[in-house]
Amino acid sequence: MVYLAVALSAALGGFVQSITGFGAAVVMMTILPYFFTMAVAPSVSTSICLGLTVTLAWKLRKSIDLKLTLPPTLLYAAASVTAIRFIGSMDLRVMTMVFGAFLMLLGAYLLLTEKKAAIRVTPVVTVVCGLLAGVCGGLFSIGGPIMAIYYLAATDSRESYLANAQANFAVNNVTSITTRVLSGYYTLDLLPLTLLGVAGVVCGQRFGLKLGGKLNAVQLRRLVYAYVILSGAVTVVQHL
Repeated sequence: MVYLAVALSAALGGFVQSITGFGAAVVMMTILPYFFTMAVAPSVSTSICLGLTVTLAWKLRKSIDLKLTLPPTLLYAAASVTAIRFIGSMDLRVMTMVFGAFLMLLGAYLLLTEKKAAIRVTPVVTVVCGLLAGVCGGLFSIGGPIMAIYYLAATDSRESYLANAQANFAVNNVTSITTRVLSGYYTLDLLPLTLLGVAGVVCGQRFGLKLGGKLNAVQLRRLVYAYVILSGAVTVVQHL
């Protein structure tokens, strides 16, 4: 059952990310916590997303603007590593409930910000987005949506948006999984699940790329965000 859940959630995540530019971790983290603890689930999700984001970043490397993407990437990395180190000292029951509430708020927020984020990218905005995304990425393996909103506001083309966002995600997935390995949250016995998940992500991505031109991306995002809200509500109720 666990292998099926990992494969299906990864495939769905790869499908969503191939259309919206982000979302693989969001989708997987609405399913994986039902099978793993809140210390292990983000590690599995991050390890699967690592292959996806590194590949995409390499393909789009010519459109990466280091001046634009380096500051939030470094802030994200610092906040993520710090958050991961606090996982072991947290009450997992409370942490899971917080995660459920986070999912509900995240889904509701994304439903209300479907269009290009109406924010002006300033040093303050860069710091806030980078740190907030890093904390969410470290604790829940879901920092992508926040950075996606940031890069939508900071770039003027889909290619630039995708390139810089994937570069950020790739660097921080490497940082995150390294920290999780050193902290003992990602162990060798999880490797088969990771490989299965990577295969699922690739399949989902290919399917999404084929159908991306035919589907209404707005409707798809709304469905995913609604599912995120529902999953968060179920998670909170289960741990009351």
